[in-house]
Amino acid sequence: MELKEMPIDDGKLQKFNSQCYTFKEHPLIMLEPYHQIFPSALYLNQHKSFQESEVYEDDVWICTFPKSGTHWMQEIVYCLRNGMDFEKAKSSSLTLRVPFFDFSSVTMADQTEQIYKALGKPCKAGSELVDHTPRPRTIKTHLSYDMLPPKIHETGAKMICVVRNPRDVCVSLLNHFYLTENFTGDVELIADIMLKDIGPFYAPFFTHILSYWKQCENPNLLIVHYEEMQKDIAGIIKRVAKFINAKEYSDDQIEKLIEHTSLDNMKVNTSVNGTGTVDTVIKLMQNEQKGSLINKGKTGGWKNKLKEETIERFQKWEEKWLKDTGLSFAYEL
Repeated sequence: MELKEMPIDDGKLQKFNSQCYTFKEHPLIMLEPYHQIFPSALYLNQHKSFQESEVYEDDVWICTFPKSGTHWMQEIVYCLRNGMDFEKAKSSSLTLRVPFFDFSSVTMADQTEQIYKALGKPCKAGSELVDHTPRPRTIKTHLSYDMLPPKIHETGAKMICVVRNPRDVCVSLLNHFYLTENFTGDVELIADIMLKDIGPFYAPFFTHILSYWKQCENPNLLIVHYEEMQKDIAGIIKRVAKFINAKEYSDDQIEKLIEHTSLDNMKVNTSVNGTGTVDTVIKLMQNEQKGSLINKGKTGGWKNKLKEETIERFQKWEEKWLKDTGLSFAYEL
């Protein structure tokens, strides 16, 4: 299959690119035939190795659009698969425990290498770190379903897809780009390119989300709503544990996991909140922003961040994409 990078001619996207550390040098493009957006050249350099990656039947892949509860699910699954050993979890960065497979497809090579070096792993790509991760492996990816390594489907590896309402995803992306891209714009700029299906990375949002939703009958795929996690995290943990064939845990152990993975605890847990990664990125970019990759995590925060006319655009956009899909979102709790 021949891949093509298609330039996106849009003034707002050009403005967004110019305000981001990576995208100044690698402007966002539409990668066809996947119809997914990546920084120019970065994914193409990784495609062959991604497609040929080894996958094992005991792998668990956590598949999300960015800012959809990825860290939360990563930590839950890791603890379920490692005997609820919270001290062990705290002793090593989540970046190493649950490696980000496609990290180098959205991050420049020198930056990727320096981040892993700072964490004590001399790797040049996220997929290389995955290759060196001992089994049973839990792996993070933001790739759409169609872009996953084929061996995932051949081996019967498990996939957990977490989906979140796009308005809160949009708002959460602002904090993410402040920290990781030294972004100097505002949430309205992110909303505009998102609503036009031309950004940011891994967009279009619904092309990505629906690639998993269309596979919802796949017995090796579990789809979880972020908002459902907020309403009934104990129930979700039990569903996830059963799905990945984790050992049985008592209600008391599950309560301890809920406490360990609470938003307040993860925000101050340096093994989870991205401290090492963010510190390295900020130093490289000479970024003066301060914060954590784990932000407020609220459902409904969009109401206080987006303009009324932008909310109306979201409503029309969501209605268009969700029609006849059977997929719906909770926008407030």
